[in-house]
Amino acid sequence: MPKLSADALRAGLVLGLLLSANACSSNPQNQPDAGDSGAVLGNGQVGTITSAAQGGDVSSPFDATPSSDATSVYFTAISLSQGPGVFSVTANGGTPAIVFAGDPFVSPFGIAITDDGKTLYVADVGAEGATDTGRIWVLSTSGGAPTALAGADGYKAKSLEIVNGQIYFTGSDPTGNVGAFTIPLAGGTPTALATGAPMVDPSGITADKNGNVYVVDAIGDSNHAQVVEIKAGVASVLLPGIGCGYPAGIALVQDESAILISGIDPGPGTDVVYRLELASQELTTVSKGIDTFNESAGLHRAHGQDVYAWADSRANGGGTVFLLSK
Repeated sequence: MPKLSADALRAGLVLGLLLSANACSSNPQNQPDAGDSGAVLGNGQVGTITSAAQGGDVSSPFDATPSSDATSVYFTAISLSQGPGVFSVTANGGTPAIVFAGDPFVSPFGIAITDDGKTLYVADVGAEGATDTGRIWVLSTSGGAPTALAGADGYKAKSLEIVNGQIYFTGSDPTGNVGAFTIPLAGGTPTALATGAPMVDPSGITADKNGNVYVVDAIGDSNHAQVVEIKAGVASVLLPGIGCGYPAGIALVQDESAILISGIDPGPGTDVVYRLELASQELTTVSKGIDTFNESAGLHRAHGQDVYAWADSRANGGGTVFLLSK
């Protein structure tokens, strides 16, 4: 497998946030450390992974997003005492805090944050009554009960991102057509960006400032994952034959020249972060330091800077959220 070089990588793994005491492994080989990171940064330095936060009863992170200023990380996970919810931890480490957990959350997966850092949007594929047709929740970063985003019920939203004041999300419309959709932050009627083939199980999503959309489809390439690009309503396969965890994660780098994909190496079945240069189509990967884990999940970039939050829902026993940065 190719490794990221100084010429190819702008994001390295630098900070691991262990989410709970259950996430700690007694086997030191499963704990990434400075010598195992292997992520060569653009300035030639080698990034590190450190275990910075322990405690609480939080496990199984599904998706994570940095705050706009990258001082905090918000993520969806499960509180062993209060149920599924949204949690936060400072970028410097510490015990995760509950933003909100329990009812009405059912299966909160995707999470995204507004540019001002005040509001979180959460895709809950299991919510909305006995029919489980999905809901997007809105909640303040300072806490309080979530409220339903008007118009999004019934779309089985899985993953989402906020770009230019719009929510981009994956799911399926009320008639069952899978695809990518957009809806205003204030709610309204979702607009289909593209539905159906080549998408089979669309998961992670991101979009650039011009409205070009990139989706990780979990099984669309003969049960392998693929990246689908949507331009002017036309969906086409950009990158076939990769592996991914669930929910899948994808993010554009700040200058929008490349995408990062939270993946699984199809060979050994372990975690990998792909980087695809959009102009040249050059694909590079990094795995050292995370290659003993096997359930990569959500990935988001902080608004306005190359700092990313990435989750593995089973790493170190109970799940881990990592920060990636230059």
